[in-house]
Amino acid sequence: MCVEAMKNKFIILLLSFLMFPFALMANDSAVNIGFENGLEGWKCYQTTNYNAINDNSINDVNLWNKPPLSPMEVDFINQNVDESFRRFMVFENPSDNQIQYDGGCGVVSLKTNMGNKFLKLGNSNYDSECEKVSYTFAYDPSRKFIKYAYAMVMQEPPSNPKHEDYERPSFIASVSISRNGGFDELDSCVSTRYYGDHGKFPDFSKCTTYNNLAVDWNNINVLSKNWSYNLIDLEAVGALQGDSVTLSFATFDCTQGGHFGYAYVDAEFVDSKFEIEGGSSNAVCVGDNVTFSCPGAGTYVGETYEWKVGDNIVSTDSSMSHTFLQSGDYVVSLTISVDGGNTCIQARTMTETIHVMNCICPDNGKITIDGVSVDESFSVCKDQLLQIGFQAGIPLINPQYVWTFGNNSLNEGNESQDGISNFSASTQGTLALQVTSNGCKAGVNFAINLNVENCLANSCNDCPSRFSPTPGEKYVVSGWVSAASQIGVKDSFEGVSIQLSFDLIGGGDPMVVECYPDGNIIDGWQRISKNFVIPQNAEKMRIALKNESSDNRVYFDDIRFHPFNASVKSYVYDPKTLRLAAELDDENYATFYEYDEEGALVRIKKETERGVMTIREARQSKPKN
Repeated sequence: MCVEAMKNKFIILLLSFLMFPFALMANDSAVNIGFENGLEGWKCYQTTNYNAINDNSINDVNLWNKPPLSPMEVDFINQNVDESFRRFMVFENPSDNQIQYDGGCGVVSLKTNMGNKFLKLGNSNYDSECEKVSYTFAYDPSRKFIKYAYAMVMQEPPSNPKHEDYERPSFIASVSISRNGGFDELDSCVSTRYYGDHGKFPDFSKCTTYNNLAVDWNNINVLSKNWSYNLIDLEAVGALQGDSVTLSFATFDCTQGGHFGYAYVDAEFVDSKFEIEGGSSNAVCVGDNVTFSCPGAGTYVGETYEWKVGDNIVSTDSSMSHTFLQSGDYVVSLTISVDGGNTCIQARTMTETIHVMNCICPDNGKITIDGVSVDESFSVCKDQLLQIGFQAGIPLINPQYVWTFGNNSLNEGNESQDGISNFSASTQGTLALQVTSNGCKAGVNFAINLNVENCLANSCNDCPSRFSPTPGEKYVVSGWVSAASQIGVKDSFEGVSIQLSFDLIGGGDPMVVECYPDGNIIDGWQRISKNFVIPQNAEKMRIALKNESSDNRVYFDDIRFHPFNASVKSYVYDPKTLRLAAELDDENYATFYEYDEEGALVRIKKETERGVMTIREARQSKPKN
């Protein structure tokens, strides 16, 4: 809420002196100076009895010599009168985009393109009063630009009796800068000033009302201005790192008290220098027609623009559309100048580097199910949990995936680098995917048919339908690896491993188990074996075969994963003769069986830690007739 006046009169002067340098930094952590949190961070003022309104009125010490209103005082003003007479009222953005004018002059659009809330400052009462709100923060380069919005309603005094400009209802926005804890006050500048005269401000809308008043007051115009936006470059104004910057808005009634003026305001820090196609992405494709615009452009009469791509002037309008015909990095700049001597708005140049790419869409991508590429159709078990993904075939820049199954949306967005999503199907349907990226903005569609089958015919109710090890249990992973380029050069294969990673329930970094080759190299192969315990909170496990060398070809064989307390043997058969070719024991060492041309067993070899040993050899022959 607005800064609360101190209640303890005894220590008010002492506290003011001690805390003054710190009060200026009170809003230093703010990231948005709008009204999303009501009036928090804003100081609210109300005064009267002024004789003339000019550019200095918003910072006139004699006019605003009262302390800011306390939250209690603001609540009293806003809650004890009709809504039209409240002076500091925070509005939600209206759903119907309209708010009724005072005086029956129609409606005005009051849905900003900034935050969800804005402030009404002043009211339509004839009381010769003025209201002000101000917000102070510490300047740093991340807060170089302030964008603020304003809409207003004010009466235009008639020609009889005549009102001078300084007597009319007014709205003023101002930026001021102080240094060294507030003791060095720099010149403030008025960035916006309007008063009730449609002849000097042709952008006002006008309607006529109050025909029932005295003759000399007939046909009073009510002027209105829809939302306008302005951008203040604080660096151009003269702000330095650590300076205190104050943004202020004020509304003034007619000095004679016979005509009102009030406004709606909002503000925010602007992160980007200028907008690219309404967003912040600076990656575009060759042939794209890109629109560049500047928030706040067009506020001042006499404002001129110069858009450049490289050294070439492309446009002198407030926005620019440009088509990039070749790939590369292009420096796009906008220089804004103001003719009129406004001290807040100086000539300023904004630049962005635009990355233009030869954009290519994947034309041979494949949808994958549990890591298997699928062309047209795939059979799955009913309600089986699947991992669906996409193999693009080409590198994609910032890929976005939209998955659908039938008419149902599965997920949108870049869930992971390959678009993986957990999914289960209970009926037949079409699994479809749309892929877009910065390199393929038009998007490409892929689809496959899922044949859903009932896989519960097996009477075994406790049999897992998929490989599903148990968390908290001890397991063994083993395998053999060979890297031809390292044989005879090193005692062990380097940069080669079997990696196990476990995603944990509740998120966080996964647990990783690395398994490296160990022992002697036997006939060009080295064994990998490791015991480990699956974490109790493991949700998903991934097994990866890793080769960290880009120029070394590596082979893996006989990968096994089994419980520590289990006894495992595996067998290898010749695909042509169907004879037993090898048998692997509990330690994953192989026993080889060799046969003669007639199919008789002639030799048995055994892998050991010292190499391959022949443990049996026999020959037999039959007499010839």
